[in-house]
Amino acid sequence: MRAEKVFTDRLMLRLVTRDDFKLFEQLYSNERIMRFIGPVIQGEALQKVLCSVIKCNSLPDAEQIYYAVVTLEDNQSIGICAVSKLSVEEQYAEIGNMLLSGAQKKGFAEEATLALGQNLAVQLGITRLTMCIDERNIPAIRAAKKIGFERSAENVQQFYKILSLQR
Repeated sequence: MRAEKVFTDRLMLRLVTRDDFKLFEQLYSNERIMRFIGPVIQGEALQKVLCSVIKCNSLPDAEQIYYAVVTLEDNQSIGICAVSKLSVEEQYAEIGNMLLSGAQKKGFAEEATLALGQNLAVQLGITRLTMCIDERNIPAIRAAKKIGFERSAENVQQFYKILSLQR
């Protein structure tokens, strides 16, 4: 069973809702944020993305789960932390995040990734996490390594972390 919310000392990760359109707009329409992820998405296409995310979050056995990252100090949404390719059977998940520019370089991405990863380990028995990071995204690579992810020998853009189950 997946968590509706995950907490750290500074953050709350909660399932994305329709109320997160403004956050999605700020993230997906920002060329700087999207430069290593994909093309900028706006307008009707962005509405479709949000609807797809909400649909995934409503499915009990979805392979993808999307969380809004919210600061506890001021209740501001600062980004998204998502799980994709979730396989309980294979004890595997891919995790990624996007943060607004003002929330970057503050340890929020690392904190959200670790908290969600640990939650997946405890709740679903996930033992292996991966992140797919564009090789030009040096800050993201540095952050991933800082929290224990290692570069895969098979794929230069793949990073992995073996989780210990702490139930």
